[in-house]
Amino acid sequence: MKIILAFPSNLSDSEDKAQINPPVGILFVAAKLEQEGHEVQFYDCMLEGIKLNGFKDILIKEKPDWVGLGFVSTLRAEGFKYAKAAREALPNAKIVVGGVHSTIFPRKILEKFPFIDYVISNEAEGPFAELIEKGPEEVLGVAYRKDGKIIKNAPSIPEPNLDNLPKPSWHLCNMKLYYKKARDFGADFVKFPHFGIITSRGCPSRCTFCGSEKLSRKVRRHSPQYVYDMIKELHVKYGVNDIYFLDDTFAVKNMEWLQEFKKLLQENPLSVVYSGQIRANTPPDILKVLKEIGFYSLNIGVETGSQRILNAMRKGIVVKQIHGCIKAAKKLGLLVKVYLIFCDIHETTEDIKQTVELVVNLPIDEFVWGRMTFFPGTELCVMRGIPNEWWFNNDYMPLSENFDSKVVNHAWFLMCVNRFFQQLRYKHKLGRVHWTKGIIRQLIIVGGLGIFINKIPFKTSFKKDFLAYLFLPLGIVMTKTGLNLWIRKTYLRLRYKREDSIYFDDDKNIIQEIPTPQIS
Repeated sequence: MKIILAFPSNLSDSEDKAQINPPVGILFVAAKLEQEGHEVQFYDCMLEGIKLNGFKDILIKEKPDWVGLGFVSTLRAEGFKYAKAAREALPNAKIVVGGVHSTIFPRKILEKFPFIDYVISNEAEGPFAELIEKGPEEVLGVAYRKDGKIIKNAPSIPEPNLDNLPKPSWHLCNMKLYYKKARDFGADFVKFPHFGIITSRGCPSRCTFCGSEKLSRKVRRHSPQYVYDMIKELHVKYGVNDIYFLDDTFAVKNMEWLQEFKKLLQENPLSVVYSGQIRANTPPDILKVLKEIGFYSLNIGVETGSQRILNAMRKGIVVKQIHGCIKAAKKLGLLVKVYLIFCDIHETTEDIKQTVELVVNLPIDEFVWGRMTFFPGTELCVMRGIPNEWWFNNDYMPLSENFDSKVVNHAWFLMCVNRFFQQLRYKHKLGRVHWTKGIIRQLIIVGGLGIFINKIPFKTSFKKDFLAYLFLPLGIVMTKTGLNLWIRKTYLRLRYKREDSIYFDDDKNIIQEIPTPQIS
């Protein structure tokens, strides 16, 4: 059979996207299908700027028997549009969708979109190959129609030994274009080319904002030898010199695996360096092994400096562990980047203050933050009361309404000011930003936030808040004249070709039609 697999794009003609890594899950599916003897093509429409008409042209030209689309909830609307385009181009082809969003809503997708033939839930390597071979009736994890009724088969059984899966079909990708995007959009790396891989599946955590547990809570890993061979292939065949581990749980309770992987690298060295994401309670002995393997940087999901909010998020971490993890990593000479989430539905100004104090008092090199976003299938989504139907009537991702732009941007300002030189050094080393350009960028961010300070929402210490007080008179004048809004809109229009932003606009993409629950 001839099969085309695709990842949809949600970009307009005026936008570009830092699509620096292929959707690895789709490439695992492609590899399995190729192993079964099928002819497979893969198109990353986001990377290559393939819009709907372009996708239809490809399908009409190639005439595949099957079309498979994988997408997450943020791309759900585009995923369904591309599926419809596939049906319009190929009336007799079989259209299959999969991915996290499809896993959560298999029945509803078939109810809403008659142009889709099958939905595969959870891991799709085995089910997709079986579906082509045997039809839907006997394949676990597949939803389909029969005699006008929607039938959802029992869940598939996850592959217990991931080494049984063939390695991802990198040869189907435009690897050089991924490399270029990584370089052009300032991905964090010290050697080029840079690339991300996944070495495990499943996550034992139960964070309220994440839907990973809907897929699998049991952690399964490829063997160290499998991962070594994968990295060696990427290094030797595709020239990759910098590997980022995309796993949710790469270093969780993983000492034996790490030691074996380190031994393989010592016996057969590769000229490759590493970085990856870890939990904020990773112990020092694990961090030491990561350094010995060749890690130079760690991304840590801190989320918040408030123990109350950590508990509300079910992170399973205490603030003391965050301090210990970051200090231990810095002692080993590792760079540390932390991820923060503001606006949890339980968060208060005091909680935000505690996050700021954590960031400015720890030896953190870089931080990024995001506004709490509701994803389907998560506990937070249930708490917010978002019905399943909502995800099919709207095309945006709903954001937390517990958002005060003045408070959050004040926090952002203080963190930028107090981590100014650390961020500058990080961007120079990992983002390859020249010192002069980096200083200008940092000053624009600080100044851009400073002109909106017309009050001091919370105080830490005078030393750390000093610059905020200096900006206060200017911010008051700018706010009264409205000049700061004009500057912001002009900057956004020039930089992003839009005038609104979820970082500044309180009502951007919140759920208007569902009553807001009482925030305690």
